[in-house]
Amino acid sequence: MGVFDFIGNSSSSGGVSGALIRIVLRFLQFLFALVVAALYGVDLQHAHKAGAYTDGKWVFAEVVAGLAAVTTLVYGIPFFKSWWAFGWDWVLL
Repeated sequence: MGVFDFIGNSSSSGGVSGALIRIVLRFLQFLFALVVAALYGVDLQHAHKAGAYTDGKWVFAEVVAGLAAVTTLVYGIPFFKSWWAFGWDWVLL
């Protein structure tokens, strides 16, 4: 159980179960960010090819999706305490 001991010890609180919950939630955040980036990116590309107006809301959603994906990768670094940057999660909301 070496992996679970490492996860539990490097976690800020909650032990192994709390760390596993955080890992699952961050994975879902990454997955949803990729899905949003892909879906909005395809629609933005179609609008660009058609010469249609690009709505700023769609571009904003694309930027936030990219930032959310990068954030989950940074928070996935071992020994990075994500609670240090909890404010950034609020910015992404």
